[in-house]
Amino acid sequence: MAFHLPVDELDDLRSQSGLTIKSFEVGYQYMMFHNAAKSPLSDVKVRKAVDLALDRSALSQELRGGEGTRSFFPSGTPYALEDTPHADASGAESLLQEAGYTKNGIGMFEKEGVPLSLNLVAYSQRPGLVIMQPVIAQTLTNLGIAVESITTPGDSWDQFDGILANKSYDLLMWAQHTMPAGDPSWFLNAFFHSSGGNNFA
Repeated sequence: MAFHLPVDELDDLRSQSGLTIKSFEVGYQYMMFHNAAKSPLSDVKVRKAVDLALDRSALSQELRGGEGTRSFFPSGTPYALEDTPHADASGAESLLQEAGYTKNGIGMFEKEGVPLSLNLVAYSQRPGLVIMQPVIAQTLTNLGIAVESITTPGDSWDQFDGILANKSYDLLMWAQHTMPAGDPSWFLNAFFHSSGGNNFA
């Protein structure tokens, strides 16, 4: 029995005799932490620009399931956030300009000659993150942000753990069951309290 199969392998698996494939929604939320402790994401306008540029509908289409949302908690719960905005590339550009960035001759943002660049980290143990990673990278590149994609291997957590320990990530993709016992307080305290053990922001 296997779980969390990559969606791009399902067609091949379904064509094989003797296998039964079942698809169902799970309580996991896919999210992306912004490292606000270091530049350039220490600037709230840059963080907002990245958030505004993302097309969550495109991400769910790439995953072939789920719902695009900004909510930490799933629909059907009293804690779900329903007002998911549409992607707004022009609005994101305006925020970067307000943050002092201008586009150079090749259409990439920079400030005082320094390119606006971010690394985007995903771990292979959750195949959905790896599927979304190039879509996010292309969206940000189209906006004018240079992106370095880092995909840590699925056979070891060592590289990923090192990135967490060093806080060398800019954008950290993450999969999490946010309400394992039906109570949102565990997730909020663990991931957003100033002393939370999983506070990656």
